[in-house]
Amino acid sequence: PPAPLPVPIIIPCRAGDRPGITRAPPVSGKAPWAGDRAIDSLARLAVPATLSAVSLRTRFNLLFLSLLVGLIASLLVIDHLQDRQWLSLARTEKAKHEHLLRELLALRSESTRQFANDYGKWDETFSFVTDPTPAFAHDNLEAALPTFRLNRLWIFKPDGSLVYSVAAPLGAPAPGSPLPATALRQLFRQPTFSFFLPDPAGLLEIHGASIVPTPDSDRHTPPVGFIVAAQRWDDKTLAQIAPIAQGELTLHPPDRPVLPDPHLASIPLLGHDGAVASHLTLRFSLKGTSIVATTDVYELVALVIIGLTVLLVIGSRLRRWILNPLDLIGRCLGDGSLEPLGPLLARPDEVGRLASLARHSAQQQAQLAQSLADRSQLSRALHDGAIQAIYATGLNLASARTLLAADPARTAVLLEQARTSLNDVIRDLRRSIAGLDPEINHGRPFSAVLSSLLPASNGAPHVVSAIDAPLAERLPLPHRAQLLQFAREALTNAHRHAHAREIRLTLRPDAAGLLFEISDDGIGFDPARVVPGGRGLANLAIRARDLGATFTLRSSPGTGTTVSLLLPSLP
Repeated sequence: PPAPLPVPIIIPCRAGDRPGITRAPPVSGKAPWAGDRAIDSLARLAVPATLSAVSLRTRFNLLFLSLLVGLIASLLVIDHLQDRQWLSLARTEKAKHEHLLRELLALRSESTRQFANDYGKWDETFSFVTDPTPAFAHDNLEAALPTFRLNRLWIFKPDGSLVYSVAAPLGAPAPGSPLPATALRQLFRQPTFSFFLPDPAGLLEIHGASIVPTPDSDRHTPPVGFIVAAQRWDDKTLAQIAPIAQGELTLHPPDRPVLPDPHLASIPLLGHDGAVASHLTLRFSLKGTSIVATTDVYELVALVIIGLTVLLVIGSRLRRWILNPLDLIGRCLGDGSLEPLGPLLARPDEVGRLASLARHSAQQQAQLAQSLADRSQLSRALHDGAIQAIYATGLNLASARTLLAADPARTAVLLEQARTSLNDVIRDLRRSIAGLDPEINHGRPFSAVLSSLLPASNGAPHVVSAIDAPLAERLPLPHRAQLLQFAREALTNAHRHAHAREIRLTLRPDAAGLLFEISDDGIGFDPARVVPGGRGLANLAIRARDLGATFTLRSSPGTGTTVSLLLPSLP
C-alpha cells in the first residue's frame, strides 16, 4: 500500500476559549479531548498580556534606570544630611568663636574700665576737678597712661565742659572733647558708661565713670565731674590678640554689611548712641568640621562607587544570564537557525531548559513548513498532472459519445485511450504519493512525452513541436518534471480557455540560457484583468520560481498567448 501522506495536524478547539482560536464542540456522548488542558496553556501563551506591549529588555532598562534614579536620590539625601550636619557643626564653632571674641573684648577693656572706676572714686581726683594742679596731673594721670595702656584721658565737669585732657605719647597735643557737650551730658546721666568711637588712626574704646568721694563706692552722691579714658584699637592691637583668638582679626566698617560666612565670627562694637561703630570680625579655620566634611565626602564617594558597582554588576549579570540568552533564543526562533543554541543547551538552569524547548519548537516548525511545502507541491502536481489528464480523458469520452453510432471502430479506439489514460492517472497518483515524479521514468524521450500531452480528439488543437531532443535529454530529472507539469498546465489552458487551433512547443538554447516556450493562436486575454481565484497562472509562476527561471506571459485580446521560461544557464 502507498505510504501515508504527511499533512499538518489541525487541532479542534472550542469556540470562545481564546481570541483567535476556535474549537469544535465535543461529540455527544464522548469525553472531552485529553489535550484540552495543553490547548488552554498554548492559548494563554498565544494571547499577550497588556504589559507585554513593552519588551522585557525595555522593562529591564526602565527598572535599571529607576534603581539608578533611586541611588542618585539617596545620595542627594545623604549629601543634604551631611551638609546639615556640617552647617550645625559650623554654627557651633561660630558661636564658640563669637563667645571667645566677647571674652577677649572684655579682657582687653578691663584695664581701661578699671582705671576709670578706680580713679573716679579717688579723693585726689575729686579735689583735682575743683583745683586742677599740674603736679597731680603729671604724677598721677600722665604716669598712668603707659601703665594702663591708655591713649587718651579726659576729665569733664557734669555740664560737659573740659577740665583736663592728655594724649599718649606724652608731649602730643592735648585732645579735644571726643563728643559734643550735649552728647556728653546725655552720657553723664549714668555713673559709668562705655562706647566705641571711630578715630583716624583706628577705633577708640572709651570708658567713663563719675568722680565721687572715696567712701561712696556705689556712686550715690552727685558727681563733681567725670573721668573718661580711651585706648585705641588698631592693626597692632589686633595682631597682639590674634594668636589668642586663633584666627585673623579685622575691624569691619559699619557701612559694609558682614556677609554670612560659616568661617567668620563677628560681634558689633556700639557707639555712644547705640549705633554700630564697627564690627570686630574673626576669620577662623574649621579644622574639626573640615575633617568631618572631608570624611563625609569620602563616604559619599565610596557610596557612589559601591552603588554604581552593584548596579553595573547586577545589570551585566542579568544581561548575560537572562536578556542575552532570551535575545539569542528569539533570533533562533525567528530565523530557524539552531546552531547558536549550542552553548545554552549545555546550561543546567532554566535558560538551558528554555533553549531545549526552543530547539524543539524550531524543529516542529521546520517539520510543519516541510509538511506545508509537500502539501503545496502535491496540490500543484494534482492540478497540473492528474486533473489535466482526467480533463483530457473527458474530452476523449465526449468525442466517443458523438461517434458511438457513426463510427464504432473509432469509438472503441477513443475508449481504449480513455482507459489507458485513467490507468496512467492512477499510476501517476501512486507515484506522486510515493514521492516519484510521473511520466519521466517511463523510458520515453522527453520530447515524445511533451508531444503526447493532448490527445488527438475531435476539436483538440494541433500541437506543433519544435523541441531540441538532445538538449531535452540532458535536462536533469527535476527540471524535466517541472517543465512537463508547466507544459501540461499551459496546454490545458490553451485548449479550455483560449479555443486555440494550433499550439507550438519550443525548447531551444538561448543567449541567456535555455528557453522553453508555449504559444497558441487563441482568443488571448488582458493579463491585467485576470479573474482572481484561478490557480493555473499562479502554479506556472511558482514552478518558474522553483526552477530559478524567469517567467514571462505575453497576451492580448485576439492575438493569442505566449508563456515562456528562461532558465539562467544550460544544465
